[in-house]
Amino acid sequence: MSLIIRIPNSKPLIISSSVNNSVHTLMQAIEMKTGISPSKQRLLHGSKRLAPGNLLCDHSIRDLSTIDMSFALLGGWTLWFRIKNQPRLPIVVTDSTTLGETKNLIATQYNIQVEHIATILFHGVPLRDDSKKMEDLGLQNEEVTIILRLPHPPPFSEEEPAPK
Repeated sequence: MSLIIRIPNSKPLIISSSVNNSVHTLMQAIEMKTGISPSKQRLLHGSKRLAPGNLLCDHSIRDLSTIDMSFALLGGWTLWFRIKNQPRLPIVVTDSTTLGETKNLIATQYNIQVEHIATILFHGVPLRDDSKKMEDLGLQNEEVTIILRLPHPPPFSEEEPAPK
């Protein structure tokens, strides 16, 4: 299939690919034609960022789909998160920040014990692999929801008998 790649300040580029290729493979094909390394590319289809680890078919890309390319910014970006119904809170991360590092940043900056961060949800889907980088998860200037596992006292202490 042929894909139309729109690059800022440049003519559109036509790349041949297969729906079963990864986004990273497409990025490498773009690098071969433009010299722009995959680490500097941000690919979007239908206003959604394409995660390098996903397949093109995961993003509903078909023959003659148009993919917009922008350039990665140096420095970090703000990941917004919520704890239950609290206001949004910011944390600055980079594309190479892992999920585990993000949890540690949140814990440090907001005085939360990292073991109390039970789940991080992105569009209702739990993010579980702490070794995954933000770019692999497709997160950039996004909002996530944090579910905390807060400690609570046991229903009764050893001195008190259990209710009958």
